[in-house]
Formats: sequence, structure tokens, C-alpha cells
Amino acid sequence: MTELAALQDLIDRDAVTGALTHSAFMRRACAEMSNAQHSGQSLALVVFDLDHAAGDHVLSTFGSLLARRLGSADNIGRLGGEAFALLLRDSNIDAARQMIDRLRDDFNDVATFSAGVTMLTRGE
Repeated sequence: MTELAALQDLIDRDAVTGALTHSAFMRRACAEMSNAQHSGQSLALVVFDLDHAAGDHVLSTFGSLLARRLGSADNIGRLGGEAFALLLRDSNIDAARQMIDRLRDDFNDVATFSAGVTMLTRGE
């Protein structure tokens, strides 16, 4: 990674969670939606809201859990406060909901969250 790319990555990442910042996530979401529309692949958008005022430890733990589940933090964004979003390429609504349920099971001993999912499918 070049020095410039490393600096940009540092700017684009939330210091507490390692997720993309709101603006970086929105840029990524626009690019992913464009790619999905051109390729015909589906794209799920999942939004999470932690159900209590979360301290840095809870936020960091949730960000790490999302990254482990996805294998990367590249499509995870911290939208602000306790709100997170993630993009799931080539997914469907059932798979996204199952992933939410697994995350809920994994995170339940730390905190609870609300989540919603929507799909971008071919032609949208």
C-alpha cells in the first residue's frame, strides 16, 4: 500500500470501530450499487442500531464482530453514534436475515440491536 493510500485509508476509517466513516461508506455504497446494476448482481443493505448508549468498548466489539463475519471491514460503515450499515454483495433477503440472526446470537451477551435489510435487485 502506498503512503497516500495508507493515509486515505486512515482518513476513511472510524478510529473506534475500524469501519468506514459515514462519508466513505456512502461513496462505497454508491459504487457498489452502480456495480450491482451493471453486473445484474443483487446487493443487500443492512442497517443496525445498537439499542443503548454504547461506550467505545461496545462499539469496537460490534465493529470487530461485523468485520469477522464479513471477512473484511471494507463494506461496513459507522453511520454515526450507534448506527452501522453493511453491504452484502450477491446476497438475498433470507441470507441477510440469517446473518443478522447469527450476529444477534454472537453479540447478545454484549448488547442488543435493531436491524433492517433492503435489497437492490436487477433492474432497480
